[in-house]
Amino acid sequence: MAKFSVSFVHGRNQADLAFLKKFEPKSYATCMEFYHNLKTVDGKAGVLIIDLGCRLLPSCNFLSIGQQIESLLEKLIAERFPLPIILLAHRTNYPTAIQLVRKAWDAEFYGVDFVCKSTRGQRAATRATARLGGETETEEKILEAISRASDHYYNKPHNIHIDEIEVGFSRLTERQLFVLDRIMNGKSSSEIGQELGISVKTVEAHRMGIKDKTRTDDVADLLRMYLDFNELQATE
Repeated sequence: MAKFSVSFVHGRNQADLAFLKKFEPKSYATCMEFYHNLKTVDGKAGVLIIDLGCRLLPSCNFLSIGQQIESLLEKLIAERFPLPIILLAHRTNYPTAIQLVRKAWDAEFYGVDFVCKSTRGQRAATRATARLGGETETEEKILEAISRASDHYYNKPHNIHIDEIEVGFSRLTERQLFVLDRIMNGKSSSEIGQELGISVKTVEAHRMGIKDKTRTDDVADLLRMYLDFNELQATE
């Protein structure tokens, strides 16, 4: 484990990732603190994890969390940062995470991924699992994302299940395809509802239908499918 380095930008939010202690992570309260210490980051094996749900970062109060992280990612991409990057997002941060991942992929920097953190209703089960010494759902997703982003960092993504992806998208109705496009452009359910003149509850129903038909676990899973599909479509 000691050979694998973890850099964690968390603001004041460390409790959810206690399992990372086994990697002996280097913690940073702000994006700029991490950037100023960039030369000390081991580029041989490791990952940068950024929690989008952290509270106001003290040294950058005039920027939103999304703006701070976007600024950091732009710098890292420009300098061809040598490690994969994992963004952790609660539901309210999904649009920001989607926008950041898509900007990275547009710059042909494929080693950026994001993980949906546990909902409030899942956290009781999470704490019970942690007490038993097992890995929680969020922890498992993070480990999977690290593996996936590490692979994508060195290789262009190639989803071997492209036929299944095409079938999944072909099942969507015209309205669901419209909602999917807006989700993948970082729009919230409220914004989509206003654009379509429908309630947020109806948008959520469309989102659930998209999830069921594409057989995706969450919006992060859906984003990966969407980006892989677009990438392969562009190369054909």
